[in-house]
Amino acid sequence: MKVIKRDNTVEYFDINKINNVLELAFNNSNTVCKDINEISTNINTEILSGDKDIEIEKIQNIVEKNLMKYQYYDTAKHYIEYRKSRNDNRLKESYINKIEDNVETPWGMLGYITYKRTYARIKDSKDDLDNNIKNTEEFRDSILRVLDASKNN
Repeated sequence: MKVIKRDNTVEYFDINKINNVLELAFNNSNTVCKDINEISTNINTEILSGDKDIEIEKIQNIVEKNLMKYQYYDTAKHYIEYRKSRNDNRLKESYINKIEDNVETPWGMLGYITYKRTYARIKDSKDDLDNNIKNTEEFRDSILRVLDASKNN
């Protein structure tokens, strides 16, 4: 059986990865699990019962379902929250990486001065505040701030 990852690459299914994830989830949620082998076997059986390749999201859903089935609710909650935070980071990285470090603008000097005066926010750097220096954002910083606010809304 093959697993289709998020980037559409394919690799062979490895039950050891499920075992590692379960151990991490139980350790991070400070839960002692006596049924870890039974849960792992149940997950393995459910995954292998399909006759075709499986997507990674479906495997993760099966893991969540089995944690709930065996009444490890705290561990399931931790696992779900971890998945969500990883997904949020992936989404954030995807649009941030597309923005160049040195964004060129067609404004000219007067436009740049207007931007710095009107739109750029003051950066909160401890060293700058201690020395009473006020550094402002550059255009890329403003773009990232606006994108992050839009995503949060």
